[in-house]
Amino acid sequence: MAGGFTGLMRVQRRKGSRTEHLLPVNPSSSPPSSSLPGRSPSPPSPPPPRLMPPPALPSPEPRSPAPHASGSSRHARAHEGTRSRNDGTQSAEEDNAAERRPRKKSKSVGKPVVQFDAHVVRLYEHLVLGSTKPQRIADGTEFMYNIVRLFPREIGCFVGYYQVLTDGLAKDGTYSPDDPEQQSPLVWSRYWEGICYFDLIKSEFPGLEFHMPYLRRHPELVNNMAKWMKATAGKARSDDANRLKDNIRAILGLSEEVEDKAQRGFSTPETGRLLCPVTMLDRFDKDPYKFCRDVRDGVKTGPVVGSGDYPVLFYDMDLYVAGKSKPGLFKSQALLNSARLVFQGPTVAKSSGKKSKKKGKVALATKNNICKISTFVIIYIAVLTRFAINARTQWDNDDGDFIGQEFNTLVMTAFLEDDDWHDELVEWWSQELFGNKDSRTSRRATNGPSAHDRLMLEIAQEKAEKAAAAATAAASAARTPPRCSPT
Repeated sequence: MAGGFTGLMRVQRRKGSRTEHLLPVNPSSSPPSSSLPGRSPSPPSPPPPRLMPPPALPSPEPRSPAPHASGSSRHARAHEGTRSRNDGTQSAEEDNAAERRPRKKSKSVGKPVVQFDAHVVRLYEHLVLGSTKPQRIADGTEFMYNIVRLFPREIGCFVGYYQVLTDGLAKDGTYSPDDPEQQSPLVWSRYWEGICYFDLIKSEFPGLEFHMPYLRRHPELVNNMAKWMKATAGKARSDDANRLKDNIRAILGLSEEVEDKAQRGFSTPETGRLLCPVTMLDRFDKDPYKFCRDVRDGVKTGPVVGSGDYPVLFYDMDLYVAGKSKPGLFKSQALLNSARLVFQGPTVAKSSGKKSKKKGKVALATKNNICKISTFVIIYIAVLTRFAINARTQWDNDDGDFIGQEFNTLVMTAFLEDDDWHDELVEWWSQELFGNKDSRTSRRATNGPSAHDRLMLEIAQEKAEKAAAAATAAASAARTPPRCSPT
């Protein structure tokens, strides 16, 4: 595995990179809060007792039919001792024969008993597609719904949940650096999805890590959970896409001619230039209308805007170097403003450049203590921003020759091969979006230790001195011989 890559896939939070979720014992008496468990300052309720399924009763061994008692009376009497009596008792001969007969080993011998929490399993079974908020509150699954709505903002919108859950449950903990997929050249594939996506889902979704053995034996429950996660995450992605679609004109300072989304994309040079591959910018500037028309009509000799043709929209053109692809990529102000809209709320009005804030609604990053961005989120914001300025009125992973899933694979492959670029880009985005929160540690390092740090150091030094003095006194007493009293 590329060094340090998987660990950076999780969204880091102020309280650590991992969040523990405690489930309510009795959801009917105390309905769970809409905020995410483990992130609320209120003390968590104690988890319910762990239950084990009742041991399976061994099935009775089939009896061979009694031999037919035809023939002489002596032959019939020879079999009477081995036949069961009508009253349910057994003869002494049958008891002795049963003791001498070798017993069959139970199939459950040697297999560990799968432990599970009946309350958690019941919640998993109540994850119903299309359920309303009152239904989720009544079932006690509203907090799970809120957690899964964060998944697109943490691992993106190109997650095959059933595939990831099944692969992760099957291979969790069995990945090795000697796997062929971890040898260079590295390619983002189903193998890496099973590692990176499942790692975050396992740590974020309540009870999943503890119930992995149980879920391995209940594939129908895994299938239902995967469908529910996909639908719930899709709703969150749809909300973000619609919010960007309605505000992108103000974010990018576009004219009123592209107010109608059907008139965006390559329908007009204004948005067509933003979607133009950075390597074809000179060709676009020579004749913008012909370039847009050729792309729109799919002319055989015209330009192809594919998944690997990174558009001007993704670049900081002040950093771009002609003939190279990395400088300035994913550092455009357009992507940063789109991320601010998703994570920090609508700070830009729809029809003007004036800032405005909605009252009474807490920003997503503030509510969930998000203070670091992952590469999955960078790709997520890039795809959403591109959708906001194309001409499609409904969300679609495919936009002509640009296929979202393929774009995700290409970028993640580049991140796998270049750890330094990956780390630098993650740090740059986190600093730009959450600089005041994330830079506190680095600023403290330049200012030196605080008064509390010095106090704790002094206490530790005093304890060490007292311990050393006590050890010296004990050693001196041991070397001094006892005095004898005069007789």
